[in-house]
Amino acid sequence: MNNKETIEIRLMSLPEASKYIGLGRNRTRTFLDKIGAIRMIGKRVLCDRVVIDRYLDTTVEQGVEHEDANH
Repeated sequence: MNNKETIEIRLMSLPEASKYIGLGRNRTRTFLDKIGAIRMIGKRVLCDRVVIDRYLDTTVEQGVEHEDANH
């Protein structure tokens, strides 16, 4: 019996989050600070994927375009 489990990672590093949302490192950090997706564990800066997804889903559903998205 071969049971392979897929684990979805909730917290990711800043470089991973940059790739995930398609922005540069500095723009990603600014954006994630603004939406409250930064989590500090010790000295590590991690980004909460659930917060990012919720924000983006809500923004798309409402048809809201934010100033930061255009810069």
